[in-house]
Amino acid sequence: TLVPYELARQVELTGSDLDLFAAQDAAAARIAASSRPWLAYWHRDIGRNGFYPFDLVAAAVLLRPETIGCRDLPVALMRDRKIDLFLGPQSLLLDPPDRHPARPVTACLVLRPGGDEAVRGLLAPRAPEAGGA
Repeated sequence: TLVPYELARQVELTGSDLDLFAAQDAAAARIAASSRPWLAYWHRDIGRNGFYPFDLVAAAVLLRPETIGCRDLPVALMRDRKIDLFLGPQSLLLDPPDRHPARPVTACLVLRPGGDEAVRGLLAPRAPEAGGA
């Protein structure tokens, strides 16, 4: 299963998200504190209000699969002259255009409705609601 950068770009964690995470317990507070320089970098150098949580989105694929849109696609390791300068002589390409020999892979490419909140919910899970049957 591939969880590409494009999927992580659909979620942006901000200082408010880190505040909620830090309120969970001492370990979460420490992780949130160590994430603040990364958040500052994204704000200062990238110009974003938050950062893309690559690992958290990958965890959501496993823990909240109903919120992630995945499908089977062919993938090939091949040279793409359009992006040689950035990624080197060979790249892993999904759905190669020239029907280059490819292998099937499950690629997770989109968040379904509510997916953004589900990813954030992995940081600060809500307590079960009281009451019920």
